[in-house]
Amino acid sequence: MHNNQYVIFELNGQQYGVEIGYIQEITRFNDFEDVLVIPNKKEDIEGVINIRGDIIPILNLKKKFELKDKEIHKNAQVIIFKKDEQFIGLIVDNASQVLQIKKEHTEPLSDLVISSSEKSHCKEIIKINNKLIFILDIAHFI
Repeated sequence: MHNNQYVIFELNGQQYGVEIGYIQEITRFNDFEDVLVIPNKKEDIEGVINIRGDIIPILNLKKKFELKDKEIHKNAQVIIFKKDEQFIGLIVDNASQVLQIKKEHTEPLSDLVISSSEKSHCKEIIKINNKLIFILDIAHFI
């Protein structure tokens, strides 16, 4: 059976995952002293940061997903992704673990469950240990 590795993180108590392949690093949000806020930015973009000369937009997933608690907590983390020389950072409450998941534990999202505009954010669900974990399509964000 084919296995994929996912980094699992939390937003407001709900677990999400992303395939590990595009992840550059995971760091604490508070490690960035200078988050440059851009005038007329999208509401879910917190700003941009400079990491080793690369300018990286930082996306607040709580705002993107319209969750009730949109605050960035003091222990929040940023998962930095890179694809084809493009970067993005996603702010999450806690990146907790890496899981290796068999394909048989994943299921595509039904059109009845999620709107077509949001479907591009989430590509499948992992069913493991009586838990459901949304898997994000990171290519959509980059």
